[in-house]
Amino acid sequence: FQLWRFRHMRTVMRIIGFKRGTGGSSGVGFLKQALELSFFPELFEVRTLIGAPARS
Repeated sequence: FQLWRFRHMRTVMRIIGFKRGTGGSSGVGFLKQALELSFFPELFEVRTLIGAPARS
């Protein structure tokens, strides 16, 4: 989904530039912020903990 978001943002930049978004959003700025969002960030945290030595 992140790849789609990136491609969508780049397409918007090429087609409408930095104008207001067609859906009423702030346009490219809004899409750039959306790229920073991730689904289930807890899963990335757990990955770091898996296999780590137990704390004593």
